[in-house]
Amino acid sequence: MDRAGTAIAHAVHRLAGSNAILILCGPGNNGGDGYVAARVLADLGATVRVAALSQPRTDAARAARAGWPGPVEALAEAKPAPVLVDALFGTGLTRPLSGTSPQTPNTPRRRPGPSWAPLSTTCTVHPTGPRPPPGRYLWSRASTP
Repeated sequence: MDRAGTAIAHAVHRLAGSNAILILCGPGNNGGDGYVAARVLADLGATVRVAALSQPRTDAARAARAGWPGPVEALAEAKPAPVLVDALFGTGLTRPLSGTSPQTPNTPRRRPGPSWAPLSTTCTVHPTGPRPPPGRYLWSRASTP
């Protein structure tokens, strides 16, 4: 998880420039990768925020969350950023999305108003799950245990 999150952070930092970054974290190890990426990006001087779908549910994800020193916003309340890193669900997701989950990954793009214009840059941390909107995709990587 540390290797994957660090690699994600360096790719995003290199390609995103000085744009603010929002990392969406899920409850599993993919979300843990997101917390690691957020910590490393902050250490690199990036302006980064984290929004989570729920509390981490794996020991590794909880440890990664504990390493993120910043606040964690509720995903449904998160304000957009020019760069979005999707660390919600990874290749381990074996069930269909249910409840509020199908709308959650698209929440920033579905809200009305000019502040929710299409994102200019998106980084997906996993190759599965809902397809993000058109944009410039920096990198796609499966979660690493």
